[in-house]
Amino acid sequence: MTELELETYLLQVTDLLKPLGSPKRSQAAKDDKNSNLEFLAIRVPILKQVATKDFSLAHLNETQRLEVWDFIWRTSPYYEVMAVALFHYRCQGLKVTPTIFAGIKNWIARVENWGHCDEFSYILSCLTELEPKKVLPYLQELNNSDNIWRIRTSIVSTVHYAGKNLVYLPPDVVFPLLENHISHWDKYVSKAVGWVLREMRRKYPAQVEEFVMANHDDLSAMALKISGVQIARVKAQS
Repeated sequence: MTELELETYLLQVTDLLKPLGSPKRSQAAKDDKNSNLEFLAIRVPILKQVATKDFSLAHLNETQRLEVWDFIWRTSPYYEVMAVALFHYRCQGLKVTPTIFAGIKNWIARVENWGHCDEFSYILSCLTELEPKKVLPYLQELNNSDNIWRIRTSIVSTVHYAGKNLVYLPPDVVFPLLENHISHWDKYVSKAVGWVLREMRRKYPAQVEEFVMANHDDLSAMALKISGVQIARVKAQS
């Protein structure tokens, strides 16, 4: 696909989205995400509809669609335009085509806010469940980064945060990723650690409580609180 064709698709989706925004809410939306991007302030249900119906690119094959979405993600200055690229794949859930991983793994380079981070992480969680041997090494690489959004992505991607069967990986795979950041200073990382512990505890209560007990001196207060593990109660039962 030519550069001109890709730019045309970018212009089309941008022109489609702009009238759907709420200028009065733009600054509040930007502040909520703590982002440097431009904001149109469009609600998530509308973005999902655009991604799955109004601008689904159904006339293109999978490779062509990925090429378009990749260009849109890499070049748009708008949070919502980029988000539509995420929602196109995020809404497919476990029906997503695993081969897209090679094309979207570099999208992490533009992740700079919790909204994009968590939607991207959901896509990765589905890809990890479908092809763990390919995607887990990538998550481990992100986990070793100093960038908070790469770290958060590596953690949040270990659990599906929507729908049934949220926990799909065993503790021996998840815990090492958490262990590297149990005392992290950043709130977005701490919240991610706590949230994953909370969800893992639903399926592996004994293992999670054992993990928290072994690390509670280092675990951030925020992560411990969100995990729901009560140290005093666990000690009393020991």
